[in-house]
Amino acid sequence: MNTQTPSYAIQMNDMNATLTGFMRSRKAKIDLPIKRDEFLNDGAVEWTVGYGKENTMNTFTRAEIEQGLTNSIGRARQHGPKKVTDSMPAEPNNAGIKNVLGLTHVVGGKGANAGKRVPALFHCLAAARRKLKNEAKQQASADALSLAQKLGTAVGFVTIEGRGKNKVVTLSEPFPDIKSAVRGYCRAKWTSSWWETTPDMKNARKAEAMNNISNYNDLKKKHS
Repeated sequence: MNTQTPSYAIQMNDMNATLTGFMRSRKAKIDLPIKRDEFLNDGAVEWTVGYGKENTMNTFTRAEIEQGLTNSIGRARQHGPKKVTDSMPAEPNNAGIKNVLGLTHVVGGKGANAGKRVPALFHCLAAARRKLKNEAKQQASADALSLAQKLGTAVGFVTIEGRGKNKVVTLSEPFPDIKSAVRGYCRAKWTSSWWETTPDMKNARKAEAMNNISNYNDLKKKHS
């Protein structure tokens, strides 16, 4: 039976408690199952392998934990919701780090985690993960499209409305590959919820899209 993976902030409940305990102790070092360079350089707290997997441990000194958490707070302040980050210091000292680790946030909205209390720091780091991932995805898509246009391999489709004198043929935007063009075609014809249907209907829609996608430059010459 498949179980849904907990949200990042909930995954990090125990991590927040572990870091809090370490910061309040006098221990000189601690072993944590998180990526070393990402934590120290960027303040990102990421599993070395993945949630629920056999993660390898990395050893951090007290100074390194303070460095990483200072960067984590900076990352949270930059990308997290302002109503949560307002209570986080811009330049946290040792006491400030402890205070931030003690902050919590109640998840709003109507999602599965609505009403749950999570560590405020990791709630904001989750927002940072989503934002940076989306930015990287958008940049990769833009780069792929730029290359496809240079190579002449970009693809597209046309949409047709009306008949006779009222017929309007509209050329889509260019797409870097067939896969993204299929999604674009389906969104154009059946809205962004086009995939919320039966598997057979979903496949039929994708097949129709495939049959209507062509080289973008050829379409542009034909319909310009």
